[in-house]
Amino acid sequence: MISVWAVLLLGTSPVWAQKYHDAIVEDSHGPVKMIKSDGKIFSYDSDGRLTTVDHEDAPDTKYDNNGYPLERCSNVCTQYEYNENGQLTSESYETLLGVMVIDYSYNSRGDRVKKATTYSFSLMSVDTYRILRYDDRGNWIEREVLHRSTDDNGKLGNGTVTKETREILYFTPATPTGDSSPASGTDNSDWASLRESLIGKRITPQSPASAEGWQALIGKRLSLTTYGISQNGQEANRFECQTGEYIELGSDGVLLWGNRCDGNTSYRYRIDGKRIYLTQISGKETGDKWFELTLQNDGLIKTESNLGTYRYFRIDN
Repeated sequence: MISVWAVLLLGTSPVWAQKYHDAIVEDSHGPVKMIKSDGKIFSYDSDGRLTTVDHEDAPDTKYDNNGYPLERCSNVCTQYEYNENGQLTSESYETLLGVMVIDYSYNSRGDRVKKATTYSFSLMSVDTYRILRYDDRGNWIEREVLHRSTDDNGKLGNGTVTKETREILYFTPATPTGDSSPASGTDNSDWASLRESLIGKRITPQSPASAEGWQALIGKRLSLTTYGISQNGQEANRFECQTGEYIELGSDGVLLWGNRCDGNTSYRYRIDGKRIYLTQISGKETGDKWFELTLQNDGLIKTESNLGTYRYFRIDN
């Protein structure tokens, strides 16, 4: 059973509630509409369900109760397994001569870092990934791959290093009604031509000059000034921060929370509309899973959190 936290981690939120999570098979999360990767084009509907592969109808898929693919059948039937964090850990399918199994490993940030392929219990190859670039949703768009195959004695060779890039388009998360406008802001009639124009090109994160909300805060230091408990949207109490506590959103997808009384912490972050979702990767466990941006003016922002805490931050740079 996949936990509620795993569902939040992998992209489902009150801002954009998806029923299915097919993009997880392609190592992606969030309201994904199209992935162009390794010469293939994967298209998804606004519910998160895979609809076409290279413009052909997607294979039949069986799901668990949380909308994660369990089996997908075309010429063969591929089964999928997940860990307690909702991460895809293996996929397998039977052939006439044996069973092919692909196992995936992840680092503490939640990045997929290794792929091991076995056939009839014999190791065939190992791919090790090093991510070079993320998009503004926290999905990788460029990585290095060290591929090593086994020799006749079953030993891994030195291998070769290649680089992979991919393009990802998203549904607009600020439209909870299910409207399928691409994240670029074009309407549906322009989507087909937009997709074709992007084939072979690289999609980069939104530039700071045109960014809004959390996007505009990437690379800036936000100093905590005031905080307290929020009840039913009202500030129940108020305290002044005297410790120099701050947060910084790095362009590498990592949020640093410094000068905390219980030590510095860091998180992998993902921006989804007015919310920023957090996956802790260092420091004492805090329980913070998201901040919502509720106010932004005159160099000051206000946030609400999943823990019922409000905070005012000053934008320093």
